[in-house]
Amino acid sequence: MTELTELEPLVVWTHFDQMRKIPRCSGNEAAIRQHLIELAATRGWDSQVDPVGNLLLTIPATPGHQGAEGVVIQGHLDMVCEKDSDTEHDFATQGIDAYVDGDLVKARGTSLGADNAIGLALGLGIADDPDAVHGPLEILATIEEETGLTGASELDASMIKGKILVNLDSEDEGEFYVGCAGGGDQAGLYRPARVAPAAGSAAAEIKVGGLHGGHSGLDIGLGRGNAILILGRLVQRLIRGGLVTGIDSFTGGSKHNAIPREAWATVRVDPARHAEVERLVALHRDEELATLGEADPGLTIELGAADGAADTIGVEAFQPVLETLLDLPHGVVAMSPDIEGLVQTSNNVAIVSDVDGGVRLYTSSRSSVEAELVALRDRICARMEQTGGAIERDEAYPAWEPNMRSPILARCKKVFTELRGTEPPIKAIHAGLECGIIGEAVDGMDMISFGPDIRHPHSPQEFVDIPSVARTWEFLKALMADLA
Repeated sequence: MTELTELEPLVVWTHFDQMRKIPRCSGNEAAIRQHLIELAATRGWDSQVDPVGNLLLTIPATPGHQGAEGVVIQGHLDMVCEKDSDTEHDFATQGIDAYVDGDLVKARGTSLGADNAIGLALGLGIADDPDAVHGPLEILATIEEETGLTGASELDASMIKGKILVNLDSEDEGEFYVGCAGGGDQAGLYRPARVAPAAGSAAAEIKVGGLHGGHSGLDIGLGRGNAILILGRLVQRLIRGGLVTGIDSFTGGSKHNAIPREAWATVRVDPARHAEVERLVALHRDEELATLGEADPGLTIELGAADGAADTIGVEAFQPVLETLLDLPHGVVAMSPDIEGLVQTSNNVAIVSDVDGGVRLYTSSRSSVEAELVALRDRICARMEQTGGAIERDEAYPAWEPNMRSPILARCKKVFTELRGTEPPIKAIHAGLECGIIGEAVDGMDMISFGPDIRHPHSPQEFVDIPSVARTWEFLKALMADLA
């Protein structure tokens, strides 16, 4: 079997292989940061860590190019840690089990973390490759991008000298991004009364699974199923059929920026009517599959026995939670009138969790139009408040407004056209790139974002395309030499 360190370009894949072995879920970036600090020390590069934990590596220019304008290559240290429910893996102590499958690099049962380790590996490759020509170079590696752009939001911008930012966190090779959505999250906490289960009732677990999931920005317009909503519709159907007398628990999703792939409910049913429950579960699965079509053909809904809790939530007490959940917007809210195919505004019904006997509904909203983002978040919070939810609402992060006259965009188009013989597509992305925040923090920063092909990020189906990494490397080297 081909090893990662046998892939070309060797300098890039060697760095990726080192990083994928280090645990680096959001909030657990200390080890990967230390690895890069030690790497810098062996190379003679300077390193700085700001108070929040962002890392800046400073690499001297290639001899003869000291007078070039400084460039900051930027990516993030953390990854979304998702795994299949039947995969045994401890993200806190174990690295990623990555392997080569033809032209793809994948992971066994977990997310791969190519988002964004491959971007950092490309940047480190420029710094490390003796054949790469560059001017004064900085590599900025931020923390907790995946859980709310924390590192970028709290960045000590005074340590950055360069005024050209090359963000390597985009996922469509050969396309250049000049704008991104802003976003914010909100939640409603409900505390429905818990009571003794109905006499003679039995606990049953319903599990929704088999869905693709994916990135709640990049994949939100693909029509994929949301496990939480599918489960909610089923439980509501069972309640209306008089087949459920209580809900012990209702949980699903794990990340605000991942479309939920799995969800679980433990419900109370009359054992004498178990066959009716089975028939309705099977009918619901078939109807949901027909609706999803080819967008998500792997949906499964399983019904099995469960160990019930000592108490349960009666169906009437659970109704405000369930009705609110099913009333929340999920998916595309508005498409851009200016950029064909671009989702402008969306919402992800991301997580339902048990909190000290209560139920927490958590959603994540995005938009490239600030007024639409504010209105959507207000609408969601108003609905939750109306049904008794205690509101939690974070501060939104800004969108990155496209600048079609950007000098770095012009240079990218020039270099790309010289290499490929054709002009590249120029796009904006429905995801929260850190460029918008960094651009606000560093006055005069000129920014571009690109990267190799990564598919199904934030899910165990994630992979990165090997030939696209090689092509991105070729372009990045040419761009850096041109800027030098």
